[in-house]
Amino acid sequence: MLDLASHDGRWSLAALDAGAESVVGVEARDYLVARARQNFVAYGVEPKRYSFIQDVVPEALSTYVRGSFDIILCLGFLYHTAKHFEVFAQFDRLAPKHVILDTAVIHTDQPTIGFRYEAEGAAAAAVEQGRLLAISGVPSHSMITMLCDYFDFSWQIVDWNTFGIERWEALEDYQHDQRRTYVLTRK
Repeated sequence: MLDLASHDGRWSLAALDAGAESVVGVEARDYLVARARQNFVAYGVEPKRYSFIQDVVPEALSTYVRGSFDIILCLGFLYHTAKHFEVFAQFDRLAPKHVILDTAVIHTDQPTIGFRYEAEGAAAAAVEQGRLLAISGVPSHSMITMLCDYFDFSWQIVDWNTFGIERWEALEDYQHDQRRTYVLTRK
């Protein structure tokens, strides 16, 4: 399994707990790569079951061979890049069975990306570009489905409102449909 923008390894650890054999985490920020490694040592995870690599996501994706990963986690990254097409092109090239994609979305019926500036520290893209500000883009649902159609992925939205969540603090973006989770499946 590949975990893009893996932060401190929390979702990589969850994937191992859920049955993944091994995980590779890619994170642009060196202190988060170090923290992820420390967390896995603290939890006693066998070193052969994980690796964390400091690299920027689009470039890191290009280093892996087709079929290297059954599942790719892309959680909270897509709205921190301006390289949406390139990321999907790499998903296509790598041919995973599934991509779990979690992203902020903008609301329009058009296949659009709402570009914006982000400050360094808030965006891995800023680290990637070595600038104080980065340009990143929040995709619309129509943009995500267009990319899925183009690259032969079917998609399904995870409806957070069906989970019986009673306390939405810190989850308001899901509750108000400002952020979505998609399960992409290779056609």
